Amino acid sequence: ERELEGVHYEYKVYLKNATEIEFDHQGNLKSIDCRVTPIPAGIVPEMVMQYVTVHYPNHIVVEYAIGFRKISIELGTGIELFFDLEGNFLGNNLSATDGVTKQGIMKLLDKINMDSKDVLLLLLQGSKVFVQPYKGDSMTVSLNEGE
Repeated sequence: ERELEGVHYEYKVYLKNATEIEFDHQGNLKSIDCRVTPIPAGIVPEMVMQYVTVHYPNHIVVEYAIGFRKISIELGTGIELFFDLEGNFLGNNLSATDGVTKQGIMKLLDKINMDSKDVLLLLLQGSKVFVQPYKGDSMTVSLNEGE
């Protein structure tokens, strides 16, 4: 598929296995999305793959995108990781937002007597957390409550 992006065309290729590959107007790889299968070896830069191997040892990379200033990858679990163009880790989609950390969320769940495996959905909005358990009623709780 050819698509006009600004003043240049970009190209998308769709493979039978649902993989989507995108190229810029010069034929350079912009992104590859394998959905649920691992991206073939050699596509993701070595420094990025080393980081994944060390910090997410049992995860597969299913999506890779390179932009003007950063590289992003998505693991099979939905975790997104961001790197500069040299492969240095910048952050992930689980990083602190408005001071919220994974530890803060776990502490909050402990306060309301809920285990993370009992949570179906958890949404953050500023210092408020919407919690929907598998069973029972949903609730909105302040991260700052009781501190």
